[in-house]
Amino acid sequence: MFKLQVHLPAFFTKWFPAAVWRMSGEGKTVYLTFDDGPVPGVTTWVLDLLKEQNVKATFFAVGENVFRYPELFEEILEEGHAVGIDGGGEAGHVLHWAIGMERGVHGGELPAHAV
Repeated sequence: MFKLQVHLPAFFTKWFPAAVWRMSGEGKTVYLTFDDGPVPGVTTWVLDLLKEQNVKATFFAVGENVFRYPELFEEILEEGHAVGIDGGGEAGHVLHWAIGMERGVHGGELPAHAV
């Protein structure tokens, strides 16, 4: 059995206390992640395949692509997949705040630089 040991600097776990840093080695688990989407065709194909197999994944979305293809991003959320922001830039910051507002994380207003 292959076991990977990663030792993180202590400040990482203090800065991000809600993050999962260690998991049990019990059972067989695979974490699927998809980057740089959503993109028509590819994202749709991946979502269909995941649904067919009853599998959840994490999609790291590019802010510009989310604004370009909002219906695909909504489909990712509606099907219960996790999402993260891939990259920065203004679109990424706006998307981060929009997702946070929708989930009640922020006070309900975008920062002035994002408007």
